[in-house]
Amino acid sequence: MGSGASKVTQPKPKVTSSNYDVTPKSSDVQDKHESDVNNMYMLKRMFKQIDPVVMKSTHGIQGKINAAVKYVSGKSVLLVKVVCAQDLMAKDLRGSASDPYIKVGIYVDGHMVDEKSTSVKRNTRDPIYNEVMMYDVTNDMMTSLKIRMSVWSDDGLGDDDVIGEHVIDVAEMDCYDVIINKWFHLHPQTDFSIGGDVTITMTYVMPQTLCVVINDVTNLHCKNQNPSLLIRAIIPGIPFVHKTTPKIPHKQGNDVMSCDWNESFEFPVARGELPSRYVVLVVCDVTEDNYLGECQIDLNNFDCDVGYSGTFRLSDMRGNAKVRSRWSSDAVSEELKQAMAAHAVYKMPQFIFTRVGDNKAISLRVPKVGTESRIRVVNGILVR
Repeated sequence: MGSGASKVTQPKPKVTSSNYDVTPKSSDVQDKHESDVNNMYMLKRMFKQIDPVVMKSTHGIQGKINAAVKYVSGKSVLLVKVVCAQDLMAKDLRGSASDPYIKVGIYVDGHMVDEKSTSVKRNTRDPIYNEVMMYDVTNDMMTSLKIRMSVWSDDGLGDDDVIGEHVIDVAEMDCYDVIINKWFHLHPQTDFSIGGDVTITMTYVMPQTLCVVINDVTNLHCKNQNPSLLIRAIIPGIPFVHKTTPKIPHKQGNDVMSCDWNESFEFPVARGELPSRYVVLVVCDVTEDNYLGECQIDLNNFDCDVGYSGTFRLSDMRGNAKVRSRWSSDAVSEELKQAMAAHAVYKMPQFIFTRVGDNKAISLRVPKVGTESRIRVVNGILVR
């Protein structure tokens, strides 16, 4: 055996649940789950707001109005409640706030019938009004009635500054004896003096040619007494811009004119892409480079075998015109959905998924899409 002392190995203590509990408490798991759910909701909300299908570019105008509309048919009264506005542009000298008020005018066939204003709210970009306005409107007026809500900033030293506006087509709201409450995004001002009708014919030639014939324009409002008119025809997303031959129009009356063309243009459009395309016709006076109106013709229901012939109303669409085709906006939208899925899997960015107090303010802008999103969390509650 030898004279050396034998080495005795001491057994290691067995780790059991009695002396070391590795199971998280159920309350901690529940808190973590609720936190992840809330943060995922916040992330989804941000991506939804920057989606080009939801938020349109408005040429430097920002903000929105919350308003409710109801037509009381039994009394021939239109009620408009201006609730509030949010994210208005700052118009004061310091560039930090505005003194906003809202003009609410009603128009029939482009002519103002009545206009009322809210009170002025001082030093704010998120005014709250809750003011109701009442207008006498007959049932016959409802078919062509429009509501113009224009936001202004009060300037005690000079002319008031326009912040933006939104024009509501009442016929599309279905507000007969029903309260319709919506958010309306602000756009640049609309010129209601613009008007006219353009007649076209469209046919489709296989394998991939859309033929657009511009026949004429009538009832065109033009203040220039010696204009030279042309029409630009485009399909957003297709690199072709066609123009009619400039022509001197015929006078129909005071500042009202007509012009004939019967000119045909071809666009290479695959048949499968027609549901996501639309034709834009823009009427111009080339002598003074004046914009005289436009119309947008959706090809979603176009029948390639039958074709189409009809008349479309011209209007001022510079403030709310589509800035991209549905095809391209859907492509960007899908890209944003994939980005949101990646953020959710990897829990990024960390300032959303890491608890750094209960108060958060997050602002996100995507130049590629031309949209932005703002999220505010106060005491753990999403307040937007």
